[in-house]
Amino acid sequence: MAHKGSSRRTASKGRKDIWHLYGLQALVPAKFIRVVNGILNGRQALIGHPERREPLKLRKR
Repeated sequence: MAHKGSSRRTASKGRKDIWHLYGLQALVPAKFIRVVNGILNGRQALIGHPERREPLKLRKR
């Protein structure tokens, strides 16, 4: 436990760039849209079924 008055610095969280299908279900609509746009543009990845080892590759129509 940190002592009172100590100034302890911690690392900031990184940006999440890999998403699971179930994680997308809990997002508010505005964040969901940003994440899906990122996935479609290739800036973020989507992980499918737990038995699958690589991210899903989405085809553009």
